[in-house]
Amino acid sequence: MIKYMVSTSELRDAVFLKFGKFLSRKDVVKLREVFGGVKSMAEVLQLLSSSGEVRTKSSNGQIDVICFSLQQQIKFFQSFPEVICIDSTYKTNKVGFSLFQLVATDGCGNGACVMFAFCQRENVVDITFVLEMFKAIMGCTNATRTFVMDNCQAEISVQQVFPHCRIVLCSFHVLRAFGRKVFDCNS
Repeated sequence: MIKYMVSTSELRDAVFLKFGKFLSRKDVVKLREVFGGVKSMAEVLQLLSSSGEVRTKSSNGQIDVICFSLQQQIKFFQSFPEVICIDSTYKTNKVGFSLFQLVATDGCGNGACVMFAFCQRENVVDITFVLEMFKAIMGCTNATRTFVMDNCQAEISVQQVFPHCRIVLCSFHVLRAFGRKVFDCNS
């Protein structure tokens, strides 16, 4: 949509309808500034690399996973490394990749994304790769003690990559899953 220069209000409405997220006018301006002229995956990766760290995993000549973190995200993690929340949004883009977000929280409970990853598949192998790249990009992760998540595959991967960390299930997702099961049983 950015490429075709739709109006700001159309773009904001489309993002809200598809993802339930509000974009400010400033967000739209920044998106257009950053991605307006991008035409290829190589250009996107180059653009991301110029502002932070990027790691990819490929097979059969196709990219399976893209991990990236901007310099300010890395600095935020280094300031608040203790608790990391992992969440994914299933197939939210035109190529069908899942978007993983790794979020750190400050001392007041405010969260900020410290790394994004696009994965073709949500399996243990790819999520483990994402977590290994998280360690590589962030540098020292010894102070990370807790991971909050809702995903069984992520739990297995965290146990492999961060065996010293405690795993906590996200209460929001647990309650939502419980509600779905209860209502499905009543139908």
